[in-house]
Amino acid sequence: MPDRSKKKRFRITRRGFLIGTGTAGVGLVLGIGLGRERFHRFLAGQFHKLTSEGIGAPVSDPDAWFEITPENVVRFNVIKIDIGQGIHTALTQIAADELCAHWDQLDVRRSNTAFGPQNDFTFGSFSVTTAYEPLRIAAASMRELLIGEASSKLSVPTDQLEAHLGVVRVKADHSRQLTFGEVVEGVDAWPDPPDDPVLKDTSEFTYIGKVVPRIDFEDKLRGNPVYTYDIQRPEMLYGAVARPPTIEATMVSASAGEAESMPGVAAIAIDVEAGFAGVAARTREQARRAAQELDIRWDEGRLWSQDEIDALLVTNSSACTSVSRQGDGEDALHQPLISDYAAPFAVHAHLEPQAALVDPINNEVFVSAQGLKAAQDIVSEVLDVDPDDLTVHNTYLGGSFGRKMGTDSANEAARLAKATGRPVHVGWTREEDMRHGYVRPPQRCRLSASVEEGRIVAWSNNIASGKILFDAFPKPIELLLVERPRSLDNDSGNSGSSCGGLLAGGNSSLFECSLQVVECLL
Repeated sequence: MPDRSKKKRFRITRRGFLIGTGTAGVGLVLGIGLGRERFHRFLAGQFHKLTSEGIGAPVSDPDAWFEITPENVVRFNVIKIDIGQGIHTALTQIAADELCAHWDQLDVRRSNTAFGPQNDFTFGSFSVTTAYEPLRIAAASMRELLIGEASSKLSVPTDQLEAHLGVVRVKADHSRQLTFGEVVEGVDAWPDPPDDPVLKDTSEFTYIGKVVPRIDFEDKLRGNPVYTYDIQRPEMLYGAVARPPTIEATMVSASAGEAESMPGVAAIAIDVEAGFAGVAARTREQARRAAQELDIRWDEGRLWSQDEIDALLVTNSSACTSVSRQGDGEDALHQPLISDYAAPFAVHAHLEPQAALVDPINNEVFVSAQGLKAAQDIVSEVLDVDPDDLTVHNTYLGGSFGRKMGTDSANEAARLAKATGRPVHVGWTREEDMRHGYVRPPQRCRLSASVEEGRIVAWSNNIASGKILFDAFPKPIELLLVERPRSLDNDSGNSGSSCGGLLAGGNSSLFECSLQVVECLL
């Protein structure tokens, strides 16, 4: 659990930077809120319904992206969650390049909800896009601070100094130089960063756009990284949860049944209204066997057939809601070429199933999820603690493809941890992930296009599918999901399946296929 008694000396500059000397052994700390990016303001606001005062505001502990120690170590607190996409390496390239640090002096750390830059979600391939500019500004500002302090120590004007691979040196005499660590050593107070730090020209990049060793490659090759499924704590229990037998099943009643007397069982938690019944036991297998013996009565709901689901996917214009329209496409569709495509339900099938560990003793959470703040809110509500007193750790994820936008396992582990007062780890089985996780909804796509004199003069793209995020977002959702004019099925029915985003071929790939057919006919 983080030591919150060690107060750090920080202040917020008029440009929103957090700057200070940090704890003992850290010479300079600087951060900048990623929330200053308008797109991130939008996403954070919609996902968590934050107030305008909360978006981009500093947290109780500093939003520290960089820390430089007198030992010449540059600690870079990575804001995003690595799902295997190499984002930690990409962000480090940006930070190291603009800071002019040496690759070998970097100590890349994963931020958590207690310290480091705060960001709500890692998803949609937006990490580099949204972090690129603010991260460069933060790094450039820190570089200018280092040059300013080196100017005082070397008695050389700042315009005669430059930062280069972890040192600040005199341009005309490279033998006169100070390492970053030497620059920050003994400094008790720092001035405000410059209003407009000069960013590097792209021709000066050392790491961006270049091949560099992945930050995590060697550790992963040696099997060192710990994923959420691997996390253990002293006196930890394992949890298992009863799952509904059908898509629309709801829990009618539940009791301990035979599970209460089974070997290893420490506690049983039941909340019929929430549809939850779970077991905490000494081993994972004991918990899973006991969960099967819970006495539960289910209302199975509607039993869907594939034909019934297919009947919901209607792509004619009268059944669609217009999402984007340009010109008079429908009036211009004379003797159109028509292509129909379909894609079925798809599971995410990531390598690491859902997993979470909730420690109510130390108020710590480890969760295999793409959003730390979402997990913090859910677990703090279950445990009835202040969210700021709960630390959610940033762990490696064993794949996701959008599935781990949810925090199912954290909620389940929290309920069982509350019932036992001990750390509880919930790890889904592969079968649970396949049967009870979110899926990409089935979809059909009809592209109609008219061609005259070798040119596409009009086209219409109708898509029938589940809404996924449309119910969670207001009108500006087009900024996030709609790249081209298209239509979406308007509640002709609901299959009852839990649907969510899947980072794989879906609506966009169907569109590309149909457009290629038209191009071949030109």
